[in-house]
Amino acid sequence: MPLIATVVIEHPFHTDGTGFCYTFFEIGDGDTLAFFERMSLVHPKHFNARSASHRHVAFEVEGDVTVQQFKRKLDAAGVANTLKILGTSLSLRFNDPNGLILEFTTKVLRSLEYERTSRSSAHSELQRWLLQRQNWWRRRREPF
Repeated sequence: MPLIATVVIEHPFHTDGTGFCYTFFEIGDGDTLAFFERMSLVHPKHFNARSASHRHVAFEVEGDVTVQQFKRKLDAAGVANTLKILGTSLSLRFNDPNGLILEFTTKVLRSLEYERTSRSSAHSELQRWLLQRQNWWRRRREPF
């Protein structure tokens, strides 16, 4: 699966240099498989795969209107949720009864120019993120 895009976003609520990295891989039918990492979530040596914050499934839906419809349904049912703009997409997150994080996110229409530039910079952006993450952990003084 070729890496076709890497998107790095600064954390919207922290001022400590942390952020998020999203990587997108082409899966052959025009869709993508995306992975994301939050820099300050857990130090790598203390990673616990059973942590609730690591169980996350996202569903891509058509347009912001669909995301807003899901938000109204969740609100009406009394289900706590968070709606955020993440770069160029809208994201609605909530927990299922088992603690799994579920997300509805919009399908982002991309121009041919965006496709060309994101493909050409995907690997260098990922390398930049990995270096930034490594340096951030080295600067941290408190143990995690």
